[in-house]
Amino acid sequence: MTVQELIDQCDFYELVSSATKLTKTKPNEYKGLSPFTNEKTPSFFVNEESKTWYCFSTSQGGGIIDYVMAIESMDKKEAINFLAEFCGVSLDDKENTSLFDEAQKYFASDFSHGASYFHERGFSDGVAKKYGIGFCTGNGVVKHLKAKGFTEKEISASGLVNEKGNAKYYQRLTIPIKDNYGKIVSFTGRATQDDQKPKYLHGPSTQFFNKKNILWNYSTVRKDIIEHDMVVITEGQMDAMAVTEAGYPAVSTLGTSLFENQLKTLANLTKNIYFMFDSDKAGRNALRKAFDLIRSSGVDVVSYSIVLPGTYDPDDFIKDFGVEEFSNYIQSAQPDTADLIYGLIEKFRGENKKLTKTGLTQKIIQEVRPYVEEQFTYRSLDLIERMAQELGVNKKSLHDWLAQDNEAGPTVHNFKRINNMQFPAPIYERRLLYHLIKNPSLWHLMEEEGLTKNDFESHLVSKVVSFLSKDMTTVQFIDKLKEGLDEEEYNMVMSFYSLGIDGDFETAVQVLHIKKKEKSLKSPAVDFLGRPLNREEKDMTDVFHEKLFEEKDPF
Repeated sequence: MTVQELIDQCDFYELVSSATKLTKTKPNEYKGLSPFTNEKTPSFFVNEESKTWYCFSTSQGGGIIDYVMAIESMDKKEAINFLAEFCGVSLDDKENTSLFDEAQKYFASDFSHGASYFHERGFSDGVAKKYGIGFCTGNGVVKHLKAKGFTEKEISASGLVNEKGNAKYYQRLTIPIKDNYGKIVSFTGRATQDDQKPKYLHGPSTQFFNKKNILWNYSTVRKDIIEHDMVVITEGQMDAMAVTEAGYPAVSTLGTSLFENQLKTLANLTKNIYFMFDSDKAGRNALRKAFDLIRSSGVDVVSYSIVLPGTYDPDDFIKDFGVEEFSNYIQSAQPDTADLIYGLIEKFRGENKKLTKTGLTQKIIQEVRPYVEEQFTYRSLDLIERMAQELGVNKKSLHDWLAQDNEAGPTVHNFKRINNMQFPAPIYERRLLYHLIKNPSLWHLMEEEGLTKNDFESHLVSKVVSFLSKDMTTVQFIDKLKEGLDEEEYNMVMSFYSLGIDGDFETAVQVLHIKKKEKSLKSPAVDFLGRPLNREEKDMTDVFHEKLFEEKDPF
């Protein structure tokens, strides 16, 4: 068992409860007295889902290993062994090389036979080494595995051979498939000739591998997904490689379908899912199914569709136009929430061309109400953002309308929930608040920039900042919040901060500046995530033809 598998298996609530009594504040979140100090007011917060913690009494926090190191005064190796004993499992200091590892080494040694195709796609030998790319020249891999002591039964069970016992990926590039912990569990054979079908030949389902549970490249880009707060999903592994090498964390499905457990895996890391599927019929169908899955599953994400011109693959597009133009397509991608609003506008205007803006808004609100009433989510906030943008209605009015009960009129309960929905969803405000709690002295930098508590969109963030003084310590600031906020508000702020969500302070300040300017201009430039709105998109058709004519005269 790997360390990550150990962490995933550990019951963090049970571990922490042995040191301090925990009280649930909301699903998966708890508070309790600090196990490190003697205190009367709880300042220790735990998130069971992300398995993170933060102690305000001692200004320390982190994950499970960090907790064991702190509570038991151990170094990292000792903490891992302690955790293994607590969970009743054993960890090998060095795992035996698996059959798949041996196969990958053998395939990699024959990479030169497929290198020309790989280079034509715009990839270097360094990229091949990074992803463990190889080539299958024939049955030599089978002989190699037998020489290493693996039996025919083991080789057959691995899925590396066909029913006749011959190498499955003959004359194909081999791409290792790793599970969520980075272990090789199968391979994909990528065609290098036009007459090779299918283009991607994935390994069969085995005791080691099920394509419904794995997204290719996930273990490699997991940290980058958290850092960038987004992920791109592609159909093919070569596409995912190209996107990742261009600076955007990407994974690929192993087939045309995205499954709910794969979506949930990504949603634990980010709420921004970008799809870059082929523009052919199969790709369009796969995209539609993915959007339908998101809407029906209830997984709280916002999805985007990235459409490259013509029949371009990401690697070809980047090779022809560069990373900057590729980035423009990602930055200008529209979320499916925008498509929903566009569709409703067209529907109701088609039914009644004399419909007033107020009448149109109220009709659309009735349609989207189910999306925001069942539970207030990240996706709900994005819907409100899109409605405000496309309908030209301020969000306060939308909140008022959404908070109304059709029969009983405005309800205080719903209205409070809608206002609370604004926290902690706005990413730039979350990042600012995180840094301000961690280092209250940063407030003077914001004051020097001409920013005030009134510039925050979230009512709760504005209220929290009102208790802040640049001369405070973190502990003093927390004490003020304990006194000034009600219990629900305080728990919301502390449970959010306990996750340790970090980010770029300077960039968040810049976004807040833009949002402040919008209020005076009444023309939105960025949304609550800092994404560009009403962006003047470059006409890529012209760029495409310019590049085409540079290479050859079509006449």
